[in-house]
Amino acid sequence: MTNAATFSIRIISGAIPQGLYELRRDIYFIEKKFLKEESLLCEEDYGGQHICIYHDDKLVASMFGIDAQQSPFPVYTGIPLSDLKNCYYSTRGMIHRDYRSRHNLWALITYLTFLTGIKLEFVNNVSLFENKAFVELIMDVEWMANIPQVLVEGIDRQYEVIPAIVNLRYGCESAWEQLDQDIRQLLASQDLLIPKQSLAELI
Repeated sequence: MTNAATFSIRIISGAIPQGLYELRRDIYFIEKKFLKEESLLCEEDYGGQHICIYHDDKLVASMFGIDAQQSPFPVYTGIPLSDLKNCYYSTRGMIHRDYRSRHNLWALITYLTFLTGIKLEFVNNVSLFENKAFVELIMDVEWMANIPQVLVEGIDRQYEVIPAIVNLRYGCESAWEQLDQDIRQLLASQDLLIPKQSLAELI
């Protein structure tokens, strides 16, 4: 069992993190056949935040977040930009296959991504999910049933993704509840705890 203390957490903006291309290639190109090789990295990767978990120097989990108004979410869904004010968009969540049964890294990478959104003063998170049942294992989200079907072109087929919205603070707290105690201690030691609500949020 990998010791939680051997994980390092890095939030990277404006650059491509070490190991990101290789992890996306292994998961999205080879394993899932969701993305063509030329689509593994895109312009948006330089405009948002890469939330990364490393074990030693090996990238084992990652998710990407960006202001929803600057993301492809409105193009995919047709939702007006004005409706996405205060929304953070998270996408391309990945766990290395050798680490999928360790420390509940899906909950951890979700927690860290939502925490990043909170610290950037966003209120809600929007995402496009391929597996509804898996998402609901972590938290309740509001599925945007009134949006026309969203189909994404994969390598050899189209696949459907389903838009959803969730309050960042609620989602962060839900993910926290699923974390092991040693992971919680690691987060506390790095000052990665959910900030108290501001007076503006409470009004």
